[in-house]
Formats: sequence, C-alpha cells, structure tokens
Amino acid sequence: MEPRTKRALIGCAGGCGALVLLLVGSCVGVTAWLRAPGELLEPQRLLDPEAVGYMETRLELDNPGTEALVAAAVQLMESQRPPVDFPLARLFFRWNVARQERDLRRAFPARLVWTAYPAVTPGDTESVASLSIQRAGHQLVLADWLFEWGLGRAGKDTYLDYAGERVMVIRQGPKGRDNPEGHQESGEAEAPQLQTPVEPGEGDQQLPTDRGRSYYLFLRGDGAFFATGERVVRRAIDLLARPDVREGWVPSRLGALLAELPEDRQLRGAMLNDAGELLSLLGPILDAGEEGGAALDRDAWRDALSRVEAATFAGGFEPTGDAVLEVELLAAPEDRALLLEVVDETIAAAREELDLDRETRETQRGVAILLRLRDVPLVVREMLERRGVRLNAPVSH
Repeated sequence: MEPRTKRALIGCAGGCGALVLLLVGSCVGVTAWLRAPGELLEPQRLLDPEAVGYMETRLELDNPGTEALVAAAVQLMESQRPPVDFPLARLFFRWNVARQERDLRRAFPARLVWTAYPAVTPGDTESVASLSIQRAGHQLVLADWLFEWGLGRAGKDTYLDYAGERVMVIRQGPKGRDNPEGHQESGEAEAPQLQTPVEPGEGDQQLPTDRGRSYYLFLRGDGAFFATGERVVRRAIDLLARPDVREGWVPSRLGALLAELPEDRQLRGAMLNDAGELLSLLGPILDAGEEGGAALDRDAWRDALSRVEAATFAGGFEPTGDAVLEVELLAAPEDRALLLEVVDETIAAAREELDLDRETRETQRGVAILLRLRDVPLVVREMLERRGVRLNAPVSH
C-alpha cells in the first residue's frame, strides 16, 4: 500500500473514531444532564395577596416523617413474595426492589402547590396547581422544548403565548340550553378584577367571559402547571417570571393564617370563605356522597360550611408511621357548637371505615379538629392482604 493511501485511510479511521467518540460523549453528556438535579419550585412564589386559598406540600427526605414513609414503602415492597420461588427469581426480585427504591428516592425533594382565586360567580374559584420534582427539572426543560415545538404546529387555537411561555389550551364550550355540559354562558357578568399593588403586566387584563371553561397546561424547568382560568394562568406566569411584581406587597389575611401553621408539617394550607368558597369546593363531594347513601347529614354540613369564616389545615406523616391532620375552622362564637356537632357526627361515620383517633375542641377563634390515623404502613398492609396480595412477615431493620 502506498504511503499516501495509508495516511488517507488512517486519517479517515481517525475521523470516524473521533465522530463516534463525539456521538458517544454527547449521548453520555445528555444522559448525565437529564439525570442531574434541576430547579425546585419555592412554593410561596405562588402565594398571592388576592388569592382566597392556598395549599403546599413539601416532601423531603430530610423530614423524619417523609423518610419513615419511604422506608415503610420499601419494607412493604420487600415483603411481597416473588411469583415463583427459586434462587434466580429471588435474586431478580431483590434487584427489582432495589431499583424501585432508587427510583422512589429520586422523586424527592418534591413540591405540590395549589392557589385559588375568586371566579366569575361569587363563591366559585379558579385555581392553578403545580408539581415540582427536583430530579425531573432537566427532563421537564427538554419536555418543554418538545411541548412548545408541537403546539406551534398544532394551530393557534390550541395554545396561548404569554410572557415567553407557550401554554396549551383545552377549551370547553359555554354553557347554555344547547350545551348543558359547559360552564359559562355568553352575557354573564364580567369577572372580578384582581387588584394588585404593583401592576403584573397583562396578568390583570380583563378578559371576555363568553369563552366557556378552558383549562391550561404549561411546563417549566421548575415544574408542571395546570390552571382552570386564563386570568389565573397569566397571573401565575407573572409571579414566576417577574419576582419584582411582589415588591411593595404587604402580607394578606391568607398569608397571615399560613404563617401561623407549623413549618415542619409536609402539608400546610388555608382557605378564606368570605363568599362561600368552601361550599363551592366541597359541594361536589357532598353531592357525590348523596348518591352513595352514606349516613351523613349533608344539609347540616352545607349549613355549617356557610358559617365558617376561614379554615386552616396542617398535617403529614410522623416518624412513628402515624398520619396526622390538624384543622381549625374559624367561626363566630354562636356558630361553634353547631360546627362541633357536625364534625363529631362526620368523624363517627368515618370511624366505621378507619380507626381514627380524634380530638375536637373550641378555640379562641373557632373549632379545632385533630385527626390521627395510627400506623399507616400497617393499615396499608392489612388492606392489601384483604385484597389477596401475598405478603411475608414484616422485615425488622
């Protein structure tokens, strides 16, 4: 072989090798980037002074209760029997449990946030909810690129462009005689304006109310967001994209109620009830329960909810495996006896299904309820066994 030909072949081989290394390195780099921790949403970025309801769930393995819950879930997986009993099956089963534990732990830390605003009809609400998982941050960035690319080719009726975000829109026709499944009717009163001390751009823009109900979905590196109204989705984008919007805001009544709740609980929230928002949210649950025929006085509950001024709640899992929920219903002194009676009757009915420890008492501003479900892992285990799932004896660690 001539030296020139030999050098050409060596050069081609080197170039191909470099290209292969570049492709492999790119794949490895992209995979490493996708698996690396991303941005985690700080829940109270969505706490707005015009909101009437707010809930946040903070799930972190640094919290002893969350760690105990994860450990109990792993123990439950370990206690399940493989479908066949021979050494290779047991080895594969242990490998699968270890993989599931790794994937489960990668889901932490996580945040779930829900914010409610007043809607068109007094007492009704529009809301925005978000889910943020730190390990999924870069995957959400990639999904957002693909999501926006796909929406851009699906037609302008399928999305809303606002402040650099492309939001998918799922539209539902206005309610009327020919459209009983809709939620809004042309000609209804205009939606109440959300007033802010600092103008948040177009997020406060008055919008027509004859569009019917629409739902909105958008993705960011810090979470996936779902909203039930165009004004609230614009509001959420303003709060996320423009931190300066919050400058000059003073703590709201809702914010003051949240500040009183214990910070170590995984679940914290509050709801104002100035226009009957609680009944608006819980009414569908009461209506659905009527079809089931459970022994619960729903008319009494509707009457009781109309007397509540606001509600706060905090709860979560404890290292012992117990699940705890503390609720306070703020009400006038003359309404507290009725609230206590209705709450006691409801808990008594619930005890037929779950062995709940309860404590109800009157406070300086309303009625407090403490609910405790003891040993949640054991409760789940017993439920699985009743469904025919074969479990080994609990493993002691």
